[in-house]
Amino acid sequence: VRLRSAVIDLLEKASQPGYTDDERKRLLTFVVVGGGPTGTEYCGELSDFLNDITGRSGTNRSIVKRAVAPFASLAKYTSVILLQSAPDLLPMFEENLRKSARLSLENEGVKVLTNTMVSSIKGRDRIVIANSDGGEGKRENIVIDCGIIVWAAGTKPIQLTENIMSNIDHVCDEKGFDTLPSSLSYGGRVAVDKWQRVIGAPAGSMFAIGDASGTVGEGTTRLPQTAQVAAQQGAYLARLLNRGYDLKGIEFDSSSSRRQNDALTNSDDLLFLGAPFQHDANESDMMEKHRLRRRVKAKPFAFLNLGQLAYTGGGEALSQVQIGDKKLFSKAGSVGFLLWKSVYIVKQVSTKTRLLVLFDWFKTKVFGRDVTRM
Repeated sequence: VRLRSAVIDLLEKASQPGYTDDERKRLLTFVVVGGGPTGTEYCGELSDFLNDITGRSGTNRSIVKRAVAPFASLAKYTSVILLQSAPDLLPMFEENLRKSARLSLENEGVKVLTNTMVSSIKGRDRIVIANSDGGEGKRENIVIDCGIIVWAAGTKPIQLTENIMSNIDHVCDEKGFDTLPSSLSYGGRVAVDKWQRVIGAPAGSMFAIGDASGTVGEGTTRLPQTAQVAAQQGAYLARLLNRGYDLKGIEFDSSSSRRQNDALTNSDDLLFLGAPFQHDANESDMMEKHRLRRRVKAKPFAFLNLGQLAYTGGGEALSQVQIGDKKLFSKAGSVGFLLWKSVYIVKQVSTKTRLLVLFDWFKTKVFGRDVTRM
């Protein structure tokens, strides 16, 4: 909401008298850094928004074309620039889909600069980039004056994550561990085991999922920082809790309180815990075994890749559908857009929300964008 308001503020400011053409071009130049899913989709949405409210050329126009768009006089001044350090956008997609994404964005008026590094950002309206000349690999610095800079190229860990890692390292150091949890992780993420338990924290007391976590240990791989991973991890952890697993990963004979206490005491001196254990199912509770599908020990989290979607503007999107490592199909353009829209609707939390979103899409398509604000 704040970003949308900032864009409208610049449009309103540029529409006022007293500005030169160069000043209007600077105010209405929008720079997006990062050609991953976030940066690419935002450029697609932003170009749609600008095309609709300025009436400039673009494929995603309202059905009922208004005689005068709200900011029609600013159409020639607006521009969107997407900066990507890699040779292609959306490196996680297939090559033909990456090419389609770039073509779709450029058709909507987005200027795509690949092989481009950000040298520095000066204030809120000036960015210095190092663009490859494509010859001998040399780069020249280019200064871009703009109205807004949107950073979508990744961020550093938030302060909460850093504090958690620091405190856990301190506790582990006091216990005399040779290896600190932070040294096992990567990218500033909280180190977790295969069951999403934070390594070094008191046994079974803390869990981390999504971008904040990094799974470490034998046989683990780095997972992409996407909502799909976080959603599956959240559902997995909920199942562990609902099924009553002992997340401390301790096996003991419940008939002996002494053995139980010894096990609990020893667990705090371990960096890596055993698999979560279901004691009731282990003690010949047939109903409990049936409910757990005879899994007395919990299975580690396993990510199932269902594919990827990305909107590229102008009513076009990329769809790469797969199950695990088996790819089913890949589509770009209007077919991919239809699938993208369908998934978006299905992911809404309630029927009411789905109907509201559908009505909002219909209203925007027929009558255009509403840029009024109270």
